[in-house]
Amino acid sequence: MGQTDARLKIVVEQGGASGTELPLSGGAVVIGRDPRADMVVSGDETVSKRHVEVTVRGDEVLLRNLSPNGTLVNGRPVMEAPLTAGDSIAIGLHTLLRVRPYVAAPPAPAVPAPRAGGIDTDKTVAWAPPRVAPSVPPAGTEPAAEPAAAGRLKLPVWLVAYLALMVVAFIGLLVMRMLDPGPPGLTEIQAREQAFATANRLADVETARVLRLLETAVVHERRGDERSAYEIYREMLGARWPVQPESPAYRYATSRIATLGPK
Repeated sequence: MGQTDARLKIVVEQGGASGTELPLSGGAVVIGRDPRADMVVSGDETVSKRHVEVTVRGDEVLLRNLSPNGTLVNGRPVMEAPLTAGDSIAIGLHTLLRVRPYVAAPPAPAVPAPRAGGIDTDKTVAWAPPRVAPSVPPAGTEPAAEPAAAGRLKLPVWLVAYLALMVVAFIGLLVMRMLDPGPPGLTEIQAREQAFATANRLADVETARVLRLLETAVVHERRGDERSAYEIYREMLGARWPVQPESPAYRYATSRIATLGPK
């Protein structure tokens, strides 16, 4: 795939292929575990061999999910979604991709060949201004006084008031965050998930694992450990096979991932 006309690229931010980049120009590319894929993602068995396809048509970049394991764009499950710079793409349980602007590497500067005779006439000689002797005032005269308070910085009143308002708002948000008990409704979500599993005759073992992961994630989030809660919510998405995106626990987990995930 040509790279000279690419405006965006996909970068593996988290996973076994961390740091891998794929420029996006015209046509379609496939991302997955298949060695023949345009971007090969390794180290995550929940990534399908052909997990997603990204197509570029003019100024439009479109992602299409190819995997039964599902794909999240900015924390939301999708089958198709447009992509722009800054979007996050979660595939599998441990792989996170990011859409970034593509910047081509600048060409290497040309090195001039040395001149014959050992003299390089292309070499630049630094110019220095001529030295001037400091002026000495005549005897009996007083030196001119320097302007007072030349180095003081005076802020306008409106800027001081704005900064004070921002400090008050920040303190208010911090207090609200400390008093926030975390996402409510755990008992209700667990009850709805159990009813969903019973109505759809889902395996009891998988349902028990989903409920256990849900409770653990909420506990971590209420303790302020958002990173651990984010990882456990992502693990919940693959706790059943096949995936049940309509289950209450799955929808709740995706909403929390969108809130807690990378910004």
